[in-house]
Amino acid sequence: MGRNNKINILSYWDSQLNYGQILQGVALQYVLKKLGYIPTTIRYNVDYLSLSDRQKLNSIGFKMQKLFTDDTSIANHIKRYFFSRKGISSNRDFVDRGFDDFKERNLFLSNTEYNSYNDFIENYNDVYAYIVGSDQVWNYVALGDRRKIFLLDFVKFPCKKIAYAVSFGRTKFANRKEKKDFASSLKTFDAIGVRESSGIEMCSSIGFNAVRLVPDPTFLLTKEQWLALCQVKKSIKHNLLFVYTLVSNDERIHKYVDYYKSKGYEIVYVSSGAQVDTYENLQASIDEWLYYISAASLVITNSFHGLIFSLNFNTPVLGIARGRNLSAGMNSRMHSILNQLNMINWFTEEYDNAVSDRVLKSNVNWESVNQNIESMRNIGINFLKENLQ
Repeated sequence: MGRNNKINILSYWDSQLNYGQILQGVALQYVLKKLGYIPTTIRYNVDYLSLSDRQKLNSIGFKMQKLFTDDTSIANHIKRYFFSRKGISSNRDFVDRGFDDFKERNLFLSNTEYNSYNDFIENYNDVYAYIVGSDQVWNYVALGDRRKIFLLDFVKFPCKKIAYAVSFGRTKFANRKEKKDFASSLKTFDAIGVRESSGIEMCSSIGFNAVRLVPDPTFLLTKEQWLALCQVKKSIKHNLLFVYTLVSNDERIHKYVDYYKSKGYEIVYVSSGAQVDTYENLQASIDEWLYYISAASLVITNSFHGLIFSLNFNTPVLGIARGRNLSAGMNSRMHSILNQLNMINWFTEEYDNAVSDRVLKSNVNWESVNQNIESMRNIGINFLKENLQ
């Protein structure tokens, strides 16, 4: 290539439960290698907080300031407080699902682990480009270095700064301070690609209109390319329902499972929730997770990546909203992609017998879906090609 072709990627990478988190990182590296680059995902410990940060986080003054300055309503803050406290007493014991094995085979990570902003300054690498994304790297972060790091504030000119398929995981900024931070940092980027249309609107609200809608990295690989990475080879089962949930014991999902079980479906149920799901019957490896989505007659999921892979593998999928608003907050990403594919009727916020019956009778026009996915795939790959030149 005749020049420095090393690229550092900043994204989430260390989960032992979140399949999509790992697979989006694998996909971005896969495509960059095909384009002739040498990508490395930085081992950034996103949960690190310094002693001063922890003290500030627990201070009454900080909590009161957050309560009255965030755009989030006080009622929602109270809900979030009690919900997070409930989540502390998780009863899920760690079970090795083989994530590290999959990463060792498919994801190249930096030797150095980074905890703080100063670590990025002191261990700065002279590479051709830094890419932030995908996943919800621009979700609300109230404290610590994470916002500055995921906004690539440490990157020095002339190194390229690119955001690829970043997600805010919401539809508006939390407060004036966050708006100011983003407005200051985004003007230093060479290119910004967001994963949801709501991200375009958020960037536009702070004066950035040259923002592209690009697909999640996992869409950049075909079904055949994904299954070539998969080491599990099993015979396809008929009438197989694969369930993947990020929230334990969702009563709506359980009702759908009961319905399809009564229709003779074999159930494979995988949960990445903080607590054990009473319907869970497999703690799948990433290879198994990919296989079952490809082999299923139907997938039910409240996961964005569960939805994405089902669509990419041409497996009928029923998306279950998290909460009751189909287009807001965490649901915006599922709503956005299904809207682009004219499949919004495969997304629901409630259990409904009519929906269960409709799914069994519906025929998806996969030729049309695949044409749209191929178009999105080309948009994503061309975005990377053009902005890395």
